[in-house]
Amino acid sequence: MNNRGNTTIFLALMLVVMIIFVTAVIESGRIISSKTNSQQVSDVSLDSCFSKYAKELFDEYGVFGLWKEESELSADYKNYVNDTTGRTKDILGVYLRSHKLEDIKKLTDDNGENFVVQVDKLMKYKVTQDVISEILLKVNGLEKNDSVSRVLDEITKYQDLVTSLDEDVSLVCERIELINEDIEDISVIIEEMNGYLNEIKNFEGSKSELFRLKGMFEEHYQRLSVYMEEIERCTEDVYLYEKDYEKYTSLAEEGFDNMNLVLKDAKDNCREEIYNALETMVNEYDEKIVSLDKDYFNMVHCKDELHKLRDYCNNIDTILKEIDKGIKEDNFVPEMNIEIELPQLDKFKINYDLSKKGNGNSSFIETVSRLFSDGFLALVVDDIGDISNKKIDSVGLPSKECEYNTNYKYKDYDSLNESIRKILYSQYLFDYFTYYLSDKKDEKSIECEVEYIIAGKDSDKKNMEYIAAELVALREGFNFAYIVTDKEKMMAAEGMAASIVGSTGITPLISVTKWLIIGIWVTAESVVDVRLLLDGEEINLVKTRSEWNTDLNNLKKFDAKKYKNKRDEEGLAMGYKDYLRILLIAQNSVKQVYRTMDIIELNIAEKYNESFKLSECICRVSVEGKYRIKQLFNIPVSIDDMYYYTISSELSY
Repeated sequence: MNNRGNTTIFLALMLVVMIIFVTAVIESGRIISSKTNSQQVSDVSLDSCFSKYAKELFDEYGVFGLWKEESELSADYKNYVNDTTGRTKDILGVYLRSHKLEDIKKLTDDNGENFVVQVDKLMKYKVTQDVISEILLKVNGLEKNDSVSRVLDEITKYQDLVTSLDEDVSLVCERIELINEDIEDISVIIEEMNGYLNEIKNFEGSKSELFRLKGMFEEHYQRLSVYMEEIERCTEDVYLYEKDYEKYTSLAEEGFDNMNLVLKDAKDNCREEIYNALETMVNEYDEKIVSLDKDYFNMVHCKDELHKLRDYCNNIDTILKEIDKGIKEDNFVPEMNIEIELPQLDKFKINYDLSKKGNGNSSFIETVSRLFSDGFLALVVDDIGDISNKKIDSVGLPSKECEYNTNYKYKDYDSLNESIRKILYSQYLFDYFTYYLSDKKDEKSIECEVEYIIAGKDSDKKNMEYIAAELVALREGFNFAYIVTDKEKMMAAEGMAASIVGSTGITPLISVTKWLIIGIWVTAESVVDVRLLLDGEEINLVKTRSEWNTDLNNLKKFDAKKYKNKRDEEGLAMGYKDYLRILLIAQNSVKQVYRTMDIIELNIAEKYNESFKLSECICRVSVEGKYRIKQLFNIPVSIDDMYYYTISSELSY
């Protein structure tokens, strides 16, 4: 009996242990299942919230964005979770106690990173490798042109400074020649005045004759005063021009160094014949003319002599005033005489010959340059009135309202992928936005959307003016690349430069003028090119002789409308869209993204809802939810008969 009792007690105890163990396992499994279930519920609920994206935004531009207030998103999340977990009879008994939205990101946040990621995901499946390779071929061609353009920019700056230098030296030379003429006249007048003084000192005649001699002296004194005043004016002018001369010389000296530095950097990035032409162009300029230390024009020395001339004028004026006063008062002192030595004329000489200036054909440069002074748009379109008059109000748009860093680099792209990313983004713009040659533009806030993204102006006309100037600049590099290889055109430009400038004291000025004429000629040819592009035609990247349109002798009557396309079928043809793409690829990526968002916001607001804002469109969020489940078995690890835990979810488009 005792054994039976022991067995019963042992089995009863074992049963209790087994029940506790089983209920603990069941409760633990229930807790684990609750957490797993809560995670799934949270993820699905957040996914359900994001399913209410702005459909119009996606349909029009392929971009997801949840246009909701944060409080509305929070309420939606809670409702979705409670709809799933709020069943009281559920064995798990999960209940959402509270939740908090965290790390909410809008499409305009983080320098537009979230927007760019969506565009990249969209476009990498739409653009084939063949298309990317073709675009890269054209882009690489233009990148080489960029090196040429940088050299030309520095050369142009240097040319402008040398031209200004020439103008200053010419003006100083004119004043110095006047001073020299005055000095010659002064020496004659003083010699005559000394003669009158000697007669007055030794005079023995009538009083009337004495008055006549005194009158002649005073008349000469008045004439001398006029010359003195003119010398003073000329001297002041020379001092002013001298300051400009020093400024331009200093800048030109710096420009000479920059020109050579940029040329050196371009050696590996442009064709050999182009580099040789650029090198020849730079070597034609003489460094000594832009060195103050070498005083090529004798300007510094002449300035020092002018100080002495001023001292002479002041001294002689003091003596003459005393003599004149003595004559008028009949107290003339015979010992007084004018004996100050005049400055030597050969010391007032500028290394510059005004007599060898050009024959007046400089009006060619002025006339042709004036054609381009008001911009290029009127020259490259048939009727500027055909361009849309639409304007936008940029106040409140992402590019104006949002804070962003233009130096920001979008993540996870090396140099190769960055180039491809820019190509993909440019294709996105052409697929979803209109440009000058697009067909359907009626429902848009502005018609030239891609041009706005590049230029950022508030009207179609202003954007097209900017684009026209940029395209002309692009074409100038390639047209220069051809013209420097055409000996006939180079000789024509040099001949005209010689007729315009003549043989002045600045030896390289003919070279400066020659390249200035070539620059004008290249600009005219580029204007014709851009006109053809805006007409929807294609032109080759680098021209041949047969493709060149303009003639130097006819540029005074330049009219881009009269020229036809002479494109050779064998070249690398590029149209307006290709050149826009180059401008897009060269543009600052962050500015480009925010201007893209400007257009999207404007069009969605105008077409669907005027209060639409991309800065209110959520694209990423994380949520932390605090959950609880009721205790099923009485296990002492719970609090208030409840188990508590936290679940986090994160989602982005």
